[in-house]
Amino acid sequence: MSHSQVSQTLKMAVPNEVIPIEHYLRQPQRLVQAITDPSRIQQLSLSDFRLQLKPLQFMMLHIQPMVELGIWTQGDEVLNLRSLGCEIQGA
Repeated sequence: MSHSQVSQTLKMAVPNEVIPIEHYLRQPQRLVQAITDPSRIQQLSLSDFRLQLKPLQFMMLHIQPMVELGIWTQGDEVLNLRSLGCEIQGA
């Protein structure tokens, strides 16, 4: 089985707020809730989550994609996201 890895660097200006951005980066559950509807998230561990993505429907086929995502930070500036697995449920 081959293993591939993708990395992307993003630099962006973040305005100064009452609560510094570093505070949010230390809370993986808040970061995941910014990605999708909180009702579609199941927390598996402190930094691992299962996300139920938007369902797809084509004619009579209903597809429900799921992804497991690991999130962790390095210092105050680096946010890491890793896909731990995926599943497609259908009917």
